[in-house]
Amino acid sequence: MAGVLFATSQVGGIILPLMFFHQIQLMVCAVLARRYADQQFSAVASQAA
Repeated sequence: MAGVLFATSQVGGIILPLMFFHQIQLMVCAVLARRYADQQFSAVASQAA
């Protein structure tokens, strides 16, 4: 797909940084999701006690 949008010589220079950014984005979102889940769990546990 990238080969259709960009010239062949530019594909690596465009796609590689995007792949790194996306991987970092996934890791940050996983950390944030874990924090939000822990906060929600502790709030529910404190209400039940």
